[in-house]
Amino acid sequence: MDKFQGRRPFAKRKERFSGSTGHLRKIKRSLLGVLLLFLLVWTSVTFINSDLFCLELINIMGNSHTPATEVRYALQIEEGENIWKISTELLEERVLSIPRVETVEITRDLPSTLNVIITERPVLALVPYQEYLLEVGTNGQILGTTQDTQLYDVPLITGVVPVAGTVGQVLLSAESLQRVEEVGQAMRAVGVVISEINLAQEENVVVITMEGVVVWLGTKDFAEKADILVQIVGKLSGRQGEGYLDLRVASAPAFHILKTAEF
Repeated sequence: MDKFQGRRPFAKRKERFSGSTGHLRKIKRSLLGVLLLFLLVWTSVTFINSDLFCLELINIMGNSHTPATEVRYALQIEEGENIWKISTELLEERVLSIPRVETVEITRDLPSTLNVIITERPVLALVPYQEYLLEVGTNGQILGTTQDTQLYDVPLITGVVPVAGTVGQVLLSAESLQRVEEVGQAMRAVGVVISEINLAQEENVVVITMEGVVVWLGTKDFAEKADILVQIVGKLSGRQGEGYLDLRVASAPAFHILKTAEF
């Protein structure tokens, strides 16, 4: 019994020694883990910042009417920059500042290419201004200028006087923009091609068909009036220059004969 009791302190010392050894091993494993993590991070940072990821090519797509030089100017980046340090979200905001651009998606094509994919805003109408035609988008802003009337299959808008023909200027107010869009949709739905929309009168939208028929539409119920126009327009063949078709009241269409069609 005495011999057994005399061995107990040694057993306790052995347990303490084993516990200390286990603790040291945990510390060593932790330090090794930290070292490996540091090496991994350092290697990754060095690799990312290497010349392999220097921007070499900016691929601009979808820009039918927006010059690539304008897109590059908006991006404000140059070849040679590290592609990982470029914020695609910031670049997209910059490109969206171009009035003609409706949407843009910028992606990295590793290791050294940026893809800029643009969707351009549709041109709603053309507005004569000096010797140019202002391209007006679906947001009511001036998107650009052209001298080619065949470039877009859209009507002219008259009766609007631009303060300045600068790109980005809002040319159509929300109300006018809505009326132009609704008239265009209504006429397209029935197959009537219009060459001009006149907004000179605040309470009356006037359109001229491709055949030269002048139509007073008022400010509402354009779809209903387009249906009526289709039924009547054939009967006015050859009389386009005599007057105008008054559809301001859809239930009482009338053709007014004038010596000079004033609208």
